[in-house]
Amino acid sequence: MKPGGKNEKGGYHAVPPPPSLYGQYPFQCQPVSKPRTRSAGGTEDLAARERDRDRDGEKKFRKRPSRKSKQFVSPDNGSVAGVEIFNSCDERASPTGSPFSPNFSVQRSRDYHVVKTLYKNGKYSELEFKEFTETLPPYGPAINNNHDQPSSSNSVAYASPGKGASPLSTRFYADTDTNFQLMKDPVAPQIFPEHWSLPKVNEAMQSGRVFSCSLRVNAHNRSEAYATVDGLSVDILIEGACAQNRALEGDLVALVLDPPNLWPRMKGLNNNRTDRVVTASSIAVTNQSFSSGEGVQVSREIRLEEEVVIESVGSSNQVVESSEDSGSLLSGPGSTALEKVQALLQATPGKRPTGKVVSILSKSRRRDAVVGFLSVKFQPPTRNQMVLTPVDAKFPKMVVLPDSLPEVIAQRLRDGDRKMGNELLAACVDRWDCNSPYPLAIITHCLGQAGELEAQTAAILFEHAVHSAEFPPEAMACLPRVPWSIPKKELQRRRDLRSRRVFTIDPVTARDLDDALSVEHLGDGLTRVGVHIADVSYFVHAGSGLDKEAQQRSTSVYLIEQVLPMLPRLLCEELCSLQPGVDRLAFSVMWDLDSTGQIVKQWIGRTAIKSCCKLSYGDAQEIIDGTFSEKPGLSGNFSWQEVAADIKTLYNIAKQLEESRIRDGALRLDTGKLVFALDGDGNPHETSFYEQMESNKLVQEFMLLANVSVAKVISRAFPDCALLRRHPEPSSRKLLEFQEFCKKHGFVLKTDSSADLHASLEVLREELKDDPVLLSIVTLYATKPMQVAKYFCTGRDKDGDWGHYALAMPVYTHFTSPIRRYPDIVVHRTLTAALEAEKVLNKSLTGPEDLVSTKDYEVLQLAASKHRISDPAEMALLADHCNERKMASKNVQEATDRLYLWTMLQRRKGLLSDACVVGLGPKFMSLYVSKIAMERRLYYDEVEGLKVDWLENTGTLVLDYCRPRQHSRKAKCRSISDVAVVSNPAMDPDDETGNLDRLTRIEPEAMPLTLRLFSHIPVLIHALGGDSSPLDIGVRVYVTSYFFS
Repeated sequence: MKPGGKNEKGGYHAVPPPPSLYGQYPFQCQPVSKPRTRSAGGTEDLAARERDRDRDGEKKFRKRPSRKSKQFVSPDNGSVAGVEIFNSCDERASPTGSPFSPNFSVQRSRDYHVVKTLYKNGKYSELEFKEFTETLPPYGPAINNNHDQPSSSNSVAYASPGKGASPLSTRFYADTDTNFQLMKDPVAPQIFPEHWSLPKVNEAMQSGRVFSCSLRVNAHNRSEAYATVDGLSVDILIEGACAQNRALEGDLVALVLDPPNLWPRMKGLNNNRTDRVVTASSIAVTNQSFSSGEGVQVSREIRLEEEVVIESVGSSNQVVESSEDSGSLLSGPGSTALEKVQALLQATPGKRPTGKVVSILSKSRRRDAVVGFLSVKFQPPTRNQMVLTPVDAKFPKMVVLPDSLPEVIAQRLRDGDRKMGNELLAACVDRWDCNSPYPLAIITHCLGQAGELEAQTAAILFEHAVHSAEFPPEAMACLPRVPWSIPKKELQRRRDLRSRRVFTIDPVTARDLDDALSVEHLGDGLTRVGVHIADVSYFVHAGSGLDKEAQQRSTSVYLIEQVLPMLPRLLCEELCSLQPGVDRLAFSVMWDLDSTGQIVKQWIGRTAIKSCCKLSYGDAQEIIDGTFSEKPGLSGNFSWQEVAADIKTLYNIAKQLEESRIRDGALRLDTGKLVFALDGDGNPHETSFYEQMESNKLVQEFMLLANVSVAKVISRAFPDCALLRRHPEPSSRKLLEFQEFCKKHGFVLKTDSSADLHASLEVLREELKDDPVLLSIVTLYATKPMQVAKYFCTGRDKDGDWGHYALAMPVYTHFTSPIRRYPDIVVHRTLTAALEAEKVLNKSLTGPEDLVSTKDYEVLQLAASKHRISDPAEMALLADHCNERKMASKNVQEATDRLYLWTMLQRRKGLLSDACVVGLGPKFMSLYVSKIAMERRLYYDEVEGLKVDWLENTGTLVLDYCRPRQHSRKAKCRSISDVAVVSNPAMDPDDETGNLDRLTRIEPEAMPLTLRLFSHIPVLIHALGGDSSPLDIGVRVYVTSYFFS
């Protein structure tokens, strides 16, 4: 008799309960030896209730079975440890007949309700539903370990499915009081497939069945993850926890594609999913929700404090076989497989390829930098485990063992510290076994109370692995002694430009001045322009302790009130900073330009300079506008009139350079950036938008020209190991969506090239010059298709596209900011190697059109080896590291901006603003909030006191206030105060709206509110979270109604 089958008396044989998540705890699940009796009103009463429910057309059971105890017996001491026992049970005799007949045996579980809902909506056939329910574990009599001996017929225990059971049916409910205990069992059910071995992955990659890519998790729906494969025009969807197979955000994974007949349609193109095959096995464990396709939202959230849900996916062999079957469609060399996939995408437009993770090739750094809240109920940490909820929605909930807690945190829990639940905790992912639904985390230290600026900033830095500590002694030992001056021998090796009129233009608060400009008239219509960059590579030697630390940091990180530098402050603020009146070492690029701005001659070399003054962007703008007044601070034998003339000359040349770039196809996308005004305590109290002036463009044009000039030199001299920066073309799908968006609203948009896109946007700017809000929305949407620019090594992509899409340049690199960017230091070393080779070869290699012969490469290779830049593999790894650190720095700055905005909104109790509707639907709307230049979503479904009418044919939404009926509030309904600030014009305003009215002139809209696309509506921007939940920015509509009280 197999486990789970019927015995002679018609009952079911129980199967040993499912074992543990991890294998290190001395608890073994066994059935309770002493059975419990079933209460009155068993099968017959339940069957009658079922008939009543079906006759009345209700969707839910009128009475759910009660769970009075959850017990397991520990073999060590016989104590109860957590097996679920039911006092009443839906024990129906026959698994035959209609799926909804009273005699059909089903498991009363969330899986059953999910599949049942999909069956009702036509997503499952009756046969599929029947096959699924027949594999569900019956509620049979609980017996002892001898499965062949029946026990009392009036005892009912949870029975696990046997071999071949549905992947959705294996469940394990742990004790609520112990917060889902971990129990040991040597044959624990497998939840995830085993990862492939590295040899198997390598073999599959060579055959083209597996692709290597980075995982990106959707922050709004963690069950969705995406991966970009070079050579494919569409990202691959990895849907469900089983498909993601324990991979986390940022992991480098091995991915196998699903068969094309399983690919769904892409969102935004056609949401009709009737052609998609849905099976029970395709429903995966998630912490989010998924749609049944007919507007029915089925919750799939796993509440760790109450229960653990384990869903078996069968043996890994089954998963591997299905993966190999799909991979066989693409068998062949990697390039051939990519071509086949791309051909399939072109043959099935609108389809999204899907895949499964079969191995994790490299784990993301984010695993070592998790920030979250510990779920505690103010009890001593005597339980077998706790739960850590990350603040980043891209990560799942995690298991924490009390024994691994730092002593200070464990003591606070023992003392019943009620603030512990609001503490931001730093943790790292230890492991994630294939028989556990959640990863195991280790808490390292406490960051502070949530909602406080200092603690939140520390959490942001830790989460992105940004160094904020002091530099190590090995790095500091490499610094020169002070006071320092340029050695005479070094001056003799350089071109002395200290007598030239050189000046810097930077923000007012800047202290790391790494670029300067100079200009002089040569006659015959020629003008010599110089860009002078701080020579940081002179102080940072390759392979030194300082170099290793700078490489590890890779970039300076700019926060609201402070800068986390890449280099020690002695260098970045003193010895390398081009301060006025002091001798400094520089790398200079100088051009002789004709009257049209064309380069006639170019020189690149190491120099010594002395800046005559430090100008701010405001100072330079005043000179351009003719409103500048002289001020102290000018050094050398120069006058302000000479400096002003130089600024105006450079401005005129910069305009020529910009016009030339735009003619060549350069793209300009200017989006708003918030800046904060701080009070004496460093708290934000006001916001404004950063205004880019013509003086900013002046500096930008010459920095771009220098970067392009250097990129041409190093790519010619070192085609195998040059570090360049490229910007790929926009996402074709997103660009098409943007084009459809513009077409729908009467805007003409051409996207064949960056030049066409720029020309179209310029026409839109002219058309929308009287509507700055709509212009900002269009500009924001134009940035969404753009991809991220990245560093790369030329030797690893000789035949690829090296160009920069937005700048319309064939090659580009970073050369002009070595104080704050490590790639610039590498480029300086590359230039130094080229200059040293010039002396050996006695020929120019750094001119605008200088050619490099085959004989020259041997000398160049020796020079590159001397400066440790000759290995393409190492350079490629460095490029990847710099890309990752640059993205982390960008994320930190954006998160800090949101933190300060959140703090300001919390202190001011909200902020009124005008908003424009940019997306509309039956459940939520997307709003562009002009005061903060952000797009926010407002959900209004299931709100008590709010009547929602969605007119799909006209795309119109009507919101109106309705008085809620007494005793009619649903459990899931939200209060109207969650989505709206409502006042009655016949009554005195409350404190919230009254204070806001005095601070702003924005008037509320009267209800009923009729909205269409691009309708304007007043909103209240407010702070969300902060206690024991992540921070967020929310919006509520600002309305009035005479019916409101």
